[in-house]
Amino acid sequence: MINQFIIITSLFVFLTSYSQAQQNANIKYELDHNIKETVEQSIFLANGISLSSMEIKMFENDSLIFDTYGDDKKIEFFTIATIKNDTIHIIGFAGMFVGFGFYLDLFKDSCTITHLAKSDAEIYKMNKTGTTLTFGLSVPCPYKTLILVEKPAFKEGETIEGILELISQDFWEVANGQEKKYRMQLKAYFRTDPIKREK
Repeated sequence: MINQFIIITSLFVFLTSYSQAQQNANIKYELDHNIKETVEQSIFLANGISLSSMEIKMFENDSLIFDTYGDDKKIEFFTIATIKNDTIHIIGFAGMFVGFGFYLDLFKDSCTITHLAKSDAEIYKMNKTGTTLTFGLSVPCPYKTLILVEKPAFKEGETIEGILELISQDFWEVANGQEKKYRMQLKAYFRTDPIKREK
């Protein structure tokens, strides 16, 4: 578990570049203290590290190939949260060398949300006609919502709790001589560890 955390932490600088590279429309987030119990029922502690959980639907070539919605066992994931100036950056990531999740940037009363796809090989491209493959993508989402338990204070050391939902646009994977189209839908119940200030 600790090794997974170290790997995820080491990916932070690498992954952040994708978040900043993709332009995505801001949306307003909502506040609802009543979701606190629902969120906290989906949070687990392992060796002092908070693990959040999500439900996912994965589509390959427009066919549903993986679905955990409604199941009792959600997928656990890490969060990494930092603050720089007046923006809180949160990465939610399930997996180690290959994985998925989300990027969330919180501003005063709005946010941006994109889907994160990551591999240890250059297999992804944003468009079918693309010719350059990359290790990771920050995929725009035509549908996204965010409900937070409390309004962020934008201070180092605070934790953020909420429920995030997204449906990504299509993206492509090229591996073993095959090209496949993917789309992800997820609902994440998350609580960050105390936010750290970016150096």
